[in-house]
Amino acid sequence: MTRRSSLSLVVLGALALTTLPKAAHATDFIYTITGTGGSGTGPGGAFTGANFTLTGIGNTTNTTTLLALYPAIQLTSLTYNISGVTLGDATAMTAMNLVSYDFIVAGYFTFASNDFTQGMTFYNLGLAGWHMASSIGSVPIVNFGTSPLTTDQGNIALTGWTSATFSAAPYSVTPEAPGLVQLLPGLLPLGALALRRRRANKKA
Repeated sequence: MTRRSSLSLVVLGALALTTLPKAAHATDFIYTITGTGGSGTGPGGAFTGANFTLTGIGNTTNTTTLLALYPAIQLTSLTYNISGVTLGDATAMTAMNLVSYDFIVAGYFTFASNDFTQGMTFYNLGLAGWHMASSIGSVPIVNFGTSPLTTDQGNIALTGWTSATFSAAPYSVTPEAPGLVQLLPGLLPLGALALRRRRANKKA
């Protein structure tokens, strides 16, 4: 094997390492409400008939109890994406939570701020007993009350819809693959080892 081919194998092996996926964290979850015929108020005024997606991301180990009563998961982000209303994702500017009312009224949950002044409550009896830390398929839901949410694009209140579903699933972010500069400290010893092997083979 030539010196060039030895070093080529080292480089190819390093490049292969950059494609290894990041392991998903079982405690990271994405909570999604998707629907059609959405109505409410946004930065530009009232809207109707809009397609929409509300996305909350959180870690199921980050639990809390709001108002010393309601179990909740603290979210790392909450966004609205409403066709014709928001420019891409509108991100909540207030700390938000996924809160369970289930122990009081079966099947009731809400995205809410710590003081419950912002958020939206949704309901389906099929959600009864759900502990917010396991996967849920697309479950039809109804809107049971909304308070305007302060976002980086202005206040948004999604007050109703024609149809909507809720789902929950494990979530992970695919990291950017490291470049050769980051891999250089590991490449140098591998290259030296290949060169020593080539010299040893010549002496033999």
